[in-house]
Amino acid sequence: MKVADLKKGMILQVTPGSDRIAWITDYHLMPSGEPELRFAPNVMRSLVPGRILQEGELIVYLGHDKEPVDVKDPTYKALVRRVMVKEDTVVVLGYNFKHLEPRPDFS
Repeated sequence: MKVADLKKGMILQVTPGSDRIAWITDYHLMPSGEPELRFAPNVMRSLVPGRILQEGELIVYLGHDKEPVDVKDPTYKALVRRVMVKEDTVVVLGYNFKHLEPRPDFS
């Protein structure tokens, strides 16, 4: 999925049939202090340090803000895109949206 196609409130899912798992980081938080939604090959499931999303778990796109992303240079700002998974608000970096798609039963 392209980030240009995202709309606030859109319901997403991990692309079915993908060999990837989605997981929420416990460590390596973003500069905002929030966890990140990352993707890894399914074979790395046992090595992932964080909560793995269950199949069919809903992901709601919350929108984006321009925020400082480098603690060494607070003047540098970038788009920070957030989603909600259950009660967790997490950051998704733009290139990771290629592993997500709109959920068809929530169009």
